[in-house]
Amino acid sequence: MLTVILRRLLTRGVRKGARGSSGWAATGAAAAALMAMRRLGSRPTGTVYETSLKPGHSVTITAVEVPSRRDKKRARKAAKRAAKKSAAA
Repeated sequence: MLTVILRRLLTRGVRKGARGSSGWAATGAAAAALMAMRRLGSRPTGTVYETSLKPGHSVTITAVEVPSRRDKKRARKAAKRAAKKSAAA
């Protein structure tokens, strides 16, 4: 959803900015910068591990759930509360 909005702002900013509207040109430049930051900030995907298998060998593939920012924050708060409780007791 955000990508669609940024793309529209970029297109409109370039078109109207080329016609002389400095406000739209700045909007287009800001949208382009945001899109570039999102693209550069995304996690790269690629090969993690590669090996050759011999006859009789097998591979097990597992997916590791990466905790979200919200989950990490909740865990930090819970640890802080637990430390406070144990210090008070």
